[in-house]
Amino acid sequence: MAEFNPTHCIIENATITNAAGDTKNITGVIGEFSFVQSIDSIAFSGQLKILEGVGLLENFGLRGEEELNLVVHSHDFGTKVRLKAQIYRIDGVQRSEDGGSLFYTLHFISKTSYKADLRKVTEAYSQKSAGYIAEQVFKKNYSELEVLSKDYDGIDLPSDFSSKRFKLKSDPERTFTLQKTYGDLHLTIPTFRPANAMEFIAKKSYSKESLSNSFRFFENFDGYHFVTDEFLFEKARNNPGTVHTLYYFPVVDKSVKDIEVQRRTIESYTNARRAHTGSDLYNGAYVNKAIEIDLLQHKVNFKTFNYLKDAKYFSGQGKAALIDDVHTEDFIKETFTENNAKQFMVYRDYSGPEHIHPNPPLKPSVRGDQFYSEIKANRAAYGQHVNSNMVEMGLKGGLRIQAGDCVNLVMPDINIGSDRQVNDYTAGTYLVTKASHHVKEGVLTTMLSAIKYGFVGNR
Repeated sequence: MAEFNPTHCIIENATITNAAGDTKNITGVIGEFSFVQSIDSIAFSGQLKILEGVGLLENFGLRGEEELNLVVHSHDFGTKVRLKAQIYRIDGVQRSEDGGSLFYTLHFISKTSYKADLRKVTEAYSQKSAGYIAEQVFKKNYSELEVLSKDYDGIDLPSDFSSKRFKLKSDPERTFTLQKTYGDLHLTIPTFRPANAMEFIAKKSYSKESLSNSFRFFENFDGYHFVTDEFLFEKARNNPGTVHTLYYFPVVDKSVKDIEVQRRTIESYTNARRAHTGSDLYNGAYVNKAIEIDLLQHKVNFKTFNYLKDAKYFSGQGKAALIDDVHTEDFIKETFTENNAKQFMVYRDYSGPEHIHPNPPLKPSVRGDQFYSEIKANRAAYGQHVNSNMVEMGLKGGLRIQAGDCVNLVMPDINIGSDRQVNDYTAGTYLVTKASHHVKEGVLTTMLSAIKYGFVGNR
């Protein structure tokens, strides 16, 4: 019986346009290509490996300033990706042995990110939420926005997070997703590039619904996101059709009768981190303490975060209590105490629940609660736990999977019996933190890094 190969991927069209408006189709000279997306990166990036003997580099005059339009087609699930990009770098130029050809690499990012990176942001905001500031910075430096309806393209945004989605007017096929924040900031952006300004705002963002406060600004093929990890988990839970099911079975039938399994099979799997008690201790995973120096009230506040009592984060299964953890509850209580807790200091020059306001109030009034202690405590705890079961996976195909997507990993227990059950420790819903796609000779290989909140019982 014939075998099925779910790896075929091609560039259907690649066109470059120089500053003078001249265009050139370079589809036929691309030997390899790759894309990288990450929720820890402000922009996706890509590379094209070129082999040409027609003088494209020197006669056409490539200068690292050309626009690039790409259409990529992966045949495993029929995924098509259309990108408006900008070439910003050319390197690795070599001649062939006979001297008649050139090898070199073109590096690119999205056109929108490239144009934004040409700007600098120096601006002050008073009594504005972090979400409002992020929206304004984006509109002024990335693209004008058009508000989308809640049922746009059938994706249900989590109602608990009060988020909204916009269409980019400069690139209508892409969107900007913005999660609501709480608290008004007095904020000065000190001459940052727009992407760094968005990261700066994210670090000061607070959410009452998404207590991890793990706000990120990142870009994937679909667009831009100013959201928390919990938002991404909950979005996937509300839209099960967007969750990619992946299987790890070391032996898979290569015949056409198991095409569906082949398309979703992981070829390599590494549990990069399983447990690290020392890191949990030193980074405040279970107990951490804030010392607040209140400059307005002339006093010192001591706040303690206890994971067993205070953690109420969302996983791929909804809001999770402490039922799934790498450590047992008895071990946590015995090992992680207030005496050995990680400490950090906050200089508080803003009001809060205990603040005494003058009567009548002064104008301009003291800025409202900035929630810095809460942000720091929850980021520290959540960050340690969500990385406690980090995995790296390799598969053929997979262009449809992007950073910020969720995957459902199905993995059997390790035993010699024929009746193997799903492994609770490693199976479950993971958030893809990084997706790297590489195509050589028409074969697409995908590498994923992914994290999961909750250690066991997450079927």
